[in-house]
Amino acid sequence: MIKFGRMFKKKYIWFFVFLLSFVLIIIKSCFLLSRPFADNDEGIYLTTFLLVAKGYKLYKEVFFSQLPGFFLLVYPGFIIFGKTLLAARLTIFLWSLIGLLAIVWLMKELKKIPLSLIVILLVWLMPKYFNQATIVQSDSLVTCLSVLSLASLLRFKNKNKIFWFFLAVVFFSLATITKLDITVGLILIFILFKQLKKNHNKNWPFFLTILFLIPIIGAVSTGYFGYRSVIDNTIKFRIQAANYYPIAPGLFWQYLTADRWLLSLTIILLIALVVNLFFKKISKNSVLIIFWCLSTVIFIIFFRPIFPHHLSMLTVPLTLSIIMLFSDISKLEKKPKLIFLLIFFLLIMQVITIQKSKNNLTSKEIKLINFIKKNTNKDDFIVTDEAKFYYLTGRLPPPPLSDISFVRVRSGNLNKKNFKEIVDKYKPKLIIRWNERLAF
Repeated sequence: MIKFGRMFKKKYIWFFVFLLSFVLIIIKSCFLLSRPFADNDEGIYLTTFLLVAKGYKLYKEVFFSQLPGFFLLVYPGFIIFGKTLLAARLTIFLWSLIGLLAIVWLMKELKKIPLSLIVILLVWLMPKYFNQATIVQSDSLVTCLSVLSLASLLRFKNKNKIFWFFLAVVFFSLATITKLDITVGLILIFILFKQLKKNHNKNWPFFLTILFLIPIIGAVSTGYFGYRSVIDNTIKFRIQAANYYPIAPGLFWQYLTADRWLLSLTIILLIALVVNLFFKKISKNSVLIIFWCLSTVIFIIFFRPIFPHHLSMLTVPLTLSIIMLFSDISKLEKKPKLIFLLIFFLLIMQVITIQKSKNNLTSKEIKLINFIKKNTNKDDFIVTDEAKFYYLTGRLPPPPLSDISFVRVRSGNLNKKNFKEIVDKYKPKLIIRWNERLAF
């Protein structure tokens, strides 16, 4: 009875700490979810959702540069929660919370579940990650899908049941049709071949059938919106952007060194890797996580154009790699006092770094909003190169001009000729140059 009582108390403490961690994460996020627009992309995505909600067809009428997965996973939440900026952000945030819970699941499969709290607190402590998890962007969403895929794969490896491989392929497919994220792909193939070898290749027809889900999910989601329209909006647009923006490893390094959190973690990872190699204590599971981290680095470098926010996709694999390496050296998960000390420190850091809403509208922006409302009706089209004004005024652009971004303009996807054709067709009431994109 005494032993049972001690076990109960220990589990109760872990549950309380786990609950406290998530409460702090939610409180910290509440300060950010209600802030004004963080960047032009948020305005573009929100404008896209509003145009679709008004009845215009995505890709066919409304230009949308993102792959279908982003829309399919975020738009329903946008509608359910009220068709507002907060609704879209809340949807992304809920996916981010699922991603954090997926980290707990992943660490459970790695048999290091006590360390999961350290990982999620460290991840949420990094501004690069929690900023992306509280605005309308796809980076934290695709990270969530990759973690779910990896956790399912390790579950399949541990339990050897086909269902878990099926689930891993589904999540991998969703990551692929959301942001072309294939970082877990080689790990998926490696674990599959390992399990087939273990079972003397008896079930290969089942696994081959499941692998066909990857192109099938992509084909079905693309076909729903129209193959040609999706290809023109996404693939063709990305080829145009790739021709303008070169592969830039130097730019990746510049963004990495500018972020003190990510740079510090990278240095810690390299030191831990050298120490582990010296003592020859790198486990097979650690190799898998480090390989995912390396795949993510390569994916970001080759992603064009690369922007600083893309590095938020590196925070989870980087943090997991460090924790796994430290665990290989010291068996950290078997040292409860040290774990509680680290968690306590990270909880204190979470409280200290809680931020308030920033970037309120300037007097110039308020003046422009009032001018637009005064000189247009709700059903009038307007055109501006700062997409947040569509949401803030309740006036929408012609559907093909939902996205007037520097990437679209500089790549030549939107040029003087097709811009004039769109304006002549839809006859917007106002054209407002705000951020110099229209100057091109």
